Amino acid sequence: AKLHTAIIGISGGIDSAVVLGLLLRTKNVEKVYAYFLPSQFTSEDSYHAFSLLKEYVLNSNPNPEVIIDSVRLEDIAGVDLISEVMNRFPEIVKKSPLAKQNLQARLRGLF
Repeated sequence: AKLHTAIIGISGGIDSAVVLGLLLRTKNVEKVYAYFLPSQFTSEDSYHAFSLLKEYVLNSNPNPEVIIDSVRLEDIAGVDLISEVMNRFPEIVKKSPLAKQNLQARLRGLF
């Protein structure tokens, strides 16, 4: 069965880049929406990787129509969810230097 539309979240990392690449190679999708959802804790490396991925995808003339864009996580939620959670559970955030990045990834799953 042919998909009319596919939506994928991309991080700029290798996993999401490979999944997006595979999705674009299939003949079973007409339109792909790929969204990068950064937050205040997104690293510059992630922004740079997203920029390179976007440039590559848009210049490679894939079969399906592709919309690839960046939307801040806080803008989607209408509130800074990461700061809200950090304020409610500061002891969890202090235990691990990766807690903010992990929290960011989990909150993306809500959208």
